[in-house]
Amino acid sequence: MTLISYAQNYEDVMLWRAVGHIDDGFYIDVGAAWPTNDSVTKLFYDHGWRGINIEPNPALHAELIAARRNDINLQIALADVASTMSMHVVVDTGLSTLDPAIAVLHQSAGRDVESVEVQVSTLKDVWETHVPVNQDVHFLKIDVEGFEEAVLRGARLDVHRPWIVVIEATEPSSQIDSFSGWESLVTDSAYTFVYADGLNRFYVADEHAELAAAFRVPPNVFDGFVPRAQAEAEAHAVAADVLVANEAKRFAEVEEGLTEHISSLTERLAGTEASLLERTRAVAEAHRQSDAAIAQLATTNAEAQAALSATWVRIDELDQHIQSIYRSRSWKLAAPLRVVTAVFRWARTLPRRIIRLAKRIVGMPLSGVIAFVRARPKLETAARSALSHIPGVHDRFYRFGAGRGLVDEQDASLAATHEQLAAESASTRHVHQQLRRAVAEHADAF
Repeated sequence: MTLISYAQNYEDVMLWRAVGHIDDGFYIDVGAAWPTNDSVTKLFYDHGWRGINIEPNPALHAELIAARRNDINLQIALADVASTMSMHVVVDTGLSTLDPAIAVLHQSAGRDVESVEVQVSTLKDVWETHVPVNQDVHFLKIDVEGFEEAVLRGARLDVHRPWIVVIEATEPSSQIDSFSGWESLVTDSAYTFVYADGLNRFYVADEHAELAAAFRVPPNVFDGFVPRAQAEAEAHAVAADVLVANEAKRFAEVEEGLTEHISSLTERLAGTEASLLERTRAVAEAHRQSDAAIAQLATTNAEAQAALSATWVRIDELDQHIQSIYRSRSWKLAAPLRVVTAVFRWARTLPRRIIRLAKRIVGMPLSGVIAFVRARPKLETAARSALSHIPGVHDRFYRFGAGRGLVDEQDASLAATHEQLAAESASTRHVHQQLRRAVAEHADAF
């Protein structure tokens, strides 16, 4: 299993090499700072270890409470005696200190420094209060920005025996050694110096001298670890790969959907094109038929024009013929006949009127009228004289009377003669009507 190192100088890798084989280990972190960033204990916490985190900075202590629910998180500072002191908080860093001189150095470097009152205890009291009875402390880490000696004086390492002690051994933010004033407090308590990494010094309790072999060489490839930044970068890369794969899958699905949509659109377009082609053909056929109809109309119109021209010619011929008739001697001689015909046409309707009037006035049938007239010789003579001037009425009366035995054979023969004359008169009238119609048409044409 690949280890992830969270410590700033791989202190956790060196400690894991020595005591990582222990299950359910226990640690004390004095000056714990962040729960993850630059943390010496994060690697162990993730592998089931538990311990005590001591951090007086209020903001960092709140982060520890949120992230390290299985640890004991104390918002106190440590020194050689219990008291209340002013702690100088270097904002947004892990450089907070109880040493006012170091706080001045941070201020001169341009960092924001705030002072807060904190409760101060000793490592001896913390151990006796919070470390369970018979619980081994497998390592103790101290990083208190120049106050290491005071912490060690309040520790009683001769009584409370962490297996390994790791102490920051340079002045804050520098490579200047600062361990000469306090190292004897460790070595005089039966601890042996085993390793220095340029920032910290590692000490192993004499009763666990076998652990010293783990500190022969610095962290290396055989420790099987990766720095936190690399692990996070790889995790981001994996997440990015997953995201890319998901996006690629989604893109493939979208592409497939687009392909199907394009295929559907292509089919619809093909159908539309076929429909448009069919409609174009229909329109072309309609145009062809329309052109044919127009051509037919043009032909018909030409024929009509020709027929009209022929009609005008015929009208001119008829007009000339009529004019010749008008100038002819027969037309002039037939003038009296035309007058008679007009009178006959008027008189022809008179019997019907007389009969209807007689029926209304007398209220008797025609046979009764004839019998009434025949019975009176003078009236009969007057009726004969009147009817002789109206051949059509005269003939109808005598045909009617002959059919009913009311007139004799001589009168019937006379009626036949009158009928023949009437037929000739009708023929004459027909000719006269044709002439009048031709004249009327000629007049309308002009």
